[in-house]
Amino acid sequence: MKSFFKKNQDVIISIFLFLLISLTLIKISINFCDGHLTYALDDPYIHMAMAKNFVKHGVWGITKYGFTSSSSSPLWTLLLSGTYLIFGVNEYSPLILNIIFSFFIIILISNILKKEKFKNSYIILTILAIFLLTPIFSILLLGEEHILQILIDLLFLYKSYEFFYNPERKTKIILILVAPFLTTVRLEGLFILFVISSIFFINKKRKLAILLIISGILPLLIYGIISIQNGWYFLPNPVLLKGNTPEIKTVWGFIAYSFTWIKNLFKYSHILLIFIGILLFLKPIYKKDKKYLYLGLTYIAILILHLQFARVGWLYRYEAYLMTIGLLIIVILIKETKNFYSRKIVITFLIITTSLLLFRGIHAITRTVKATKNIHDQQYQMGLFLKEFYRGHSVALNDIGVANYLADIKCVDLCGLANLDVFKIIKKGEYNTYKIGEITLKNKVEISVAFKNWFNGEFPENWIEVGTWKIKNNVICYDDTIHFFGINKKNALKLLENLRKFSSKLPEDITQRGLYLK
Repeated sequence: MKSFFKKNQDVIISIFLFLLISLTLIKISINFCDGHLTYALDDPYIHMAMAKNFVKHGVWGITKYGFTSSSSSPLWTLLLSGTYLIFGVNEYSPLILNIIFSFFIIILISNILKKEKFKNSYIILTILAIFLLTPIFSILLLGEEHILQILIDLLFLYKSYEFFYNPERKTKIILILVAPFLTTVRLEGLFILFVISSIFFINKKRKLAILLIISGILPLLIYGIISIQNGWYFLPNPVLLKGNTPEIKTVWGFIAYSFTWIKNLFKYSHILLIFIGILLFLKPIYKKDKKYLYLGLTYIAILILHLQFARVGWLYRYEAYLMTIGLLIIVILIKETKNFYSRKIVITFLIITTSLLLFRGIHAITRTVKATKNIHDQQYQMGLFLKEFYRGHSVALNDIGVANYLADIKCVDLCGLANLDVFKIIKKGEYNTYKIGEITLKNKVEISVAFKNWFNGEFPENWIEVGTWKIKNNVICYDDTIHFFGINKKNALKLLENLRKFSSKLPEDITQRGLYLK
């Protein structure tokens, strides 16, 4: 027992510290949310709703009524489905999975740093710093796939680095087996797959490069074919709506778009710090030991592709894998450059970087806890209301996650993530109140729960506003106020009655206004 602890003390201590901080944050969040576990975004509930419908009804969709390509992470939705199949539908699975995957990240980082000859004390400090600065503690409360993404991406990148300089069969097999998970956990995995496969191909490891491409692309092809067969597009709607791929109509437009990554690099200071750090500490050692050149340049290529084609921000989640991997590479490079730079230069860089990123990490944690309160007071209460009064009814919504997880409604998604008609008018630039009015009539919508700002203050003519709920201290919701509409007079009167019955069940922090209070 003593020998086991001595051998793994860095992992054990790191896991203990991770649990201590994480459980404290979870407890604070639950206290804010009236004793209820709530995630910091509506998005995780989209995965939970799809997993619920897949297990209970065999339907890959936001509702049980039909297929929708609404998951940006098929692997995460499938994992949730597996837990629901074994343990039943519950709200704890995303959190528990993220805690488990965080353990594996700790173990993986420990193994990597031990191979790089780090002492246990430095390993513990590095793990804690990475978790604070990424910030993984904040991402834990999102209930999404990003912690799993970090684990898969880091494993794939480091194993490719090992294979590049020591091509063992075991490492090759690991790379081929991990490649499908790389692309199905999030599509940003394609950046890593493309960069590493290209490096292998150029360096005459062409068979492996081709195998990696096939292994990584195949599950996406299968998903795309299934999606098309169900009348949807090859890629999921969230990817098509949220990706950084604007229409380019002129040569100048193409040239300007090509430099998007530079604009984004200077726009996001935390990423710029990582970029500068890697270049700074890579420069003096690449002639001495070129193996670190692979890690540094591979990372920079992936970073550029992400800044060019993907998003940054939205509760720190989209760039989380870049932060974790980048910070780890910088730590490794600093150890190797200790004989090239003066102690003052290294310490100055570390103080500046750590101070700025620590401020960001602490801000992320406090903001995320507040976000869980926002979701609890707005989306979760809306979901409870729809569950009580509108099961099986057609409802139009801006935020579809919690509502569809809690209530079996017929959902018309006003944002287009789970509705093809809405998606098409968004992509054509024809989104307006008239078109939305047509779509809601076509789908026999009875009520709508929407954000006024989403429609620039205007709504379809036949929508009758009955009331509003306003939350306090909004940091994450599209708007602090949701508006309830009845589609025609009959539905408005029924909605008024239902809101009146439900009003006493709302948290005290919610400000209610409207006809139903008179």
